[in-house]
Amino acid sequence: MVSMGKALSDLYDPDARAMTIVALGSAFVLMLFIANPDRSNPVYLAGLLTTGLVLVVAVGILVSLRER
Repeated sequence: MVSMGKALSDLYDPDARAMTIVALGSAFVLMLFIANPDRSNPVYLAGLLTTGLVLVVAVGILVSLRER
């Protein structure tokens, strides 16, 4: 029986081109969020946090793909 971690690592094969598109798109959305701050709105803060996290993860995956 294959462990769940092993199965997920076998199924996940990130594509550098897709991660570049995700990084560029999330950077654009992050700039839109920063240009019109509405810090009193919790939805704004959640969107800002989520977009920043997506950008960090996409750049991290691109760096790990480059090291392979």
